Parts: sequence; structure tokens; C-alpha cells
Amino acid sequence: MGHRLQASFTACVLVALAIVEQSESAGGKSPDKPPELKPLEAMVGTSTADVTVRHKSGETSKYKVTENYEWFLGGQFLRGKAERSNGDESFFLVQYDRPRKKYRFWYFGVAGMILLATFTPTIKQWEATGNL
Repeated sequence: MGHRLQASFTACVLVALAIVEQSESAGGKSPDKPPELKPLEAMVGTSTADVTVRHKSGETSKYKVTENYEWFLGGQFLRGKAERSNGDESFFLVQYDRPRKKYRFWYFGVAGMILLATFTPTIKQWEATGNL
């Protein structure tokens, strides 16, 4: 039941974002992009990376990941899609949360997995903390 609820929530979020995007393309005006999003400009486009995931059990999984990022909702969010070398796909959003002064990351993965995290963008890696 828990996975069904997560998958349902994920679908609702994606539908809501699609409706907002359609509204903007129909002539709605977007606010200016916050200057704090400038460090994320380097992520726009397609890239491939080797990723190591450390699981709570202590085991690690290694993948090659191809990601594609683009600005979304008038430049207020960065949205991305990734495909792992094992065929798994994921969708994510990145935003600068002005009140908290943090970068926020929403990850939606296979089997309804959702990760909400804050992170620090660096030149070579993302250091993310969050809960599954």
C-alpha cells in the first residue's frame, strides 16, 4: 500500500507541474530567475557520469548515468531526467529555496522511490543529504 501511495503522489506532482507549464506557455508571465540559480547553469544540457551509490547496508552500486537538465517554469526550477546503465530512469527537480537559503532537490525514481534533499553544488560533485 505504501508504494502505491508514493506512486500516486508522484503522479499528482508531475500532473500539477505539467499544468503550470502549459499555463506559462499560454502567456503567463514568470518571475525573474533568482541569482542563486547561476551555479546550476553548468548543469544545463546532457552529460554522462560514473555514479557510486552507498546503501544503508554498507554495500555500493556503481552505474554509468546519462542526465539531461533544462530550465523549467520560467527558470525557477531545473528539471532533469536520468537513465542508468541498468535501464532504470528517474526524474528530478532542483530549486533554490530563498527562505531557507538552501538548494532543494526532489528525486522521483523507479518503483515510486522519492528522495527529498538539500545539497551543495560543487565543481566535481553533489553532496546531498535527505531521506528516502
